[in-house]
Amino acid sequence: MKFFISTLFFLLFLPSIAFADALEDGIAAYQNDDYKKAIEHISPLATAGDAKAQRWMAFFYAEGYGVEQDNKKAMDWLTKGAEQGDAESLENLGDVYHEGHGVTANMVEAYKYYLLADQFGQIEDETDLNDISRKMTPAQMTDAKAAAAQWLSKHPKLERPVKRYSILLFLGMFVLPAAIMAKLKKTQQPTNYYFRLFVWIAFFLLLFLPLYFFISKASVSTVPWQSWGK
Repeated sequence: MKFFISTLFFLLFLPSIAFADALEDGIAAYQNDDYKKAIEHISPLATAGDAKAQRWMAFFYAEGYGVEQDNKKAMDWLTKGAEQGDAESLENLGDVYHEGHGVTANMVEAYKYYLLADQFGQIEDETDLNDISRKMTPAQMTDAKAAAAQWLSKHPKLERPVKRYSILLFLGMFVLPAAIMAKLKKTQQPTNYYFRLFVWIAFFLLLFLPLYFFISKASVSTVPWQSWGK
């Protein structure tokens, strides 16, 4: 059983850890103004489909860091990240269409992407949503909401992020406490209802709930957008 859990943990986390390390190395290179090295680290990850790396590549092309400034390539990379449900990419697309950076300003598209970013938990104070809604007609807002709903319907697997870790959370919430109960039973320790409930709650709150939030927020690597090149 221990071998099974260890193997499962290894298979689930090793790819993410490797990608995160390479991404952080690229970000560190960017912070040291070594843009060529940053791209050497991040570009392969973006090509392999890592949404955060794709967002960084969009940033590099938008600002012209280490590459020739290219709005079209920036939009392509940002869209790829958004298509994977990357919340910050969705919000960045909202900014692009809202402010008309490298594209024609489009309030409907901007509001659609802000709604999607909000759906994935990116927008906290909803300032962007409130600001743009004041510039839109009721018909435009209706169109934007319909477009956002259509986007979600085409990406059903993205509505529940971090699904790949649900098995691990299941093991933590049920298998491990059950193992403790079995151990206590063998040692003839009391295992009444309230004690069992306490063990389940304690495991969830003290270990696996923080783990869930760590996984879902890990390596967010916020891109320092400055000004989208025009």
